[in-house]
Amino acid sequence: MAKDDAEPIVFYASLPPLQSAISLDGRGDGGRVKIDVPRSDVEALLRLQAWADCLLRVTIELAE
Repeated sequence: MAKDDAEPIVFYASLPPLQSAISLDGRGDGGRVKIDVPRSDVEALLRLQAWADCLLRVTIELAE
């Protein structure tokens, strides 16, 4: 998949049941959020992997 694929990447995800699901940087410079993605949305992960070295804007909405 090419980086110039402008179609949005949409997939369902949830925070994993780990204490480290949300981690803050020790210097207060930011943090990290881990998400679990179901098998049905692995294709979206493959698309996202192609953008691994890009700055991303993430939009998250609650699923109905």
